[in-house]
Amino acid sequence: MKGRILFSLFLIFFFSGLHAQSIKSYENFDDLAKDNFKNNDTTYVINFWATWCKPCVKELPFFEAFKQKVSDEKIKIILVSLDFKNQVESHLLPFLKKNKYSSETLVLTDKDYK
Repeated sequence: MKGRILFSLFLIFFFSGLHAQSIKSYENFDDLAKDNFKNNDTTYVINFWATWCKPCVKELPFFEAFKQKVSDEKIKIILVSLDFKNQVESHLLPFLKKNKYSSETLVLTDKDYK
């Protein structure tokens, strides 16, 4: 019985960890905009950032605090990571998990994002 409980807990933590780490990736800005920026009564606050950008990382807690402050309003915070595609698993996901960021995060790998 104890083994079943431990196995069940393992499965719950394993699969919940997988779900929490799924981030949608876009190869061009137009697709990202079409999927995420709607013409409605919601205000979208978009922050473009990367884990390798120190000023960007420094301001992320302010976006998280703002998200909590306006949680009852029609405001949506979207963090658009410009991290390199091959570093999403090794850098971006661990960074988000370590800092417990809960804002919606997307990845933009468009080479012309400037």
